[in-house]
Amino acid sequence: MNDAILSGAAHFGASGVPAFITIWSRALGTKSEAKGCIALDAEPTVALTRDPKVKTLRDIGGSDKISVPAVKVSIQAVLLQMAASKMYGDSQYTRFDKNTVSLSHPDGLAAVLSGAEVATVVAAIPYIEMGMEKGLRPIFHSYDVVDKNSSTVLLWSTKKFQEENPLVFQAVMSSFVKASNLIKSDPKQAAEIYLRVGREKFSSDFIEKHYSDPDVSFATRPKGVQTFLDFMHRVGTVKQAGVKWESLFFDNCKAYWEQ
Repeated sequence: MNDAILSGAAHFGASGVPAFITIWSRALGTKSEAKGCIALDAEPTVALTRDPKVKTLRDIGGSDKISVPAVKVSIQAVLLQMAASKMYGDSQYTRFDKNTVSLSHPDGLAAVLSGAEVATVVAAIPYIEMGMEKGLRPIFHSYDVVDKNSSTVLLWSTKKFQEENPLVFQAVMSSFVKASNLIKSDPKQAAEIYLRVGREKFSSDFIEKHYSDPDVSFATRPKGVQTFLDFMHRVGTVKQAGVKWESLFFDNCKAYWEQ
């Protein structure tokens, strides 16, 4: 996705906050400079395990495997790094990296439930609820290291595309605001649209329930970005110092943020 957008083959990307910060940092000052647009959602992340000896992250041993969508760079992996830093200090922020394996959310949950080598999954909604219904236990919550309603996924593009296509850019932003408002005003219709387009196997009631979850937000204003930015600079994964999170975003997108 990153390569496609930076090359101009695609025009917008949806990335977890740390992944977006990484691409912003690497492309800063180049002809493919990346900027954030709006937040797409905010939701909790929870580590679930079937291992009876593991009560908290401190009980994870050297051979224990933890599923995340992408090692080192996914928001789930970075949340584990933030937890390690909080527990053991910044010098050990990669403590759990050696335990992580890359599996999609459904594949990670399936692996844990099947009794495979992977016994712990860092899950997102709705896989948190699905795992707990099957008897998995929580050992870490994202709110241990970030504030509630911190943005999870951000929409971003390149400065070049925005400058060359202002009307298209405006139309895309307006469409996301319209979608966000629909989810809040009519979650039932939003769920039906999502299932028709996405062809997921969940029921409409199941999706509607999560749209109405008080721990889930589809607000377009980014939140909590500074927490990730400060952590990533502190441990050296982002080189730029003294950066305020607002500077990572297009100025003209701020009109589409909820106040």
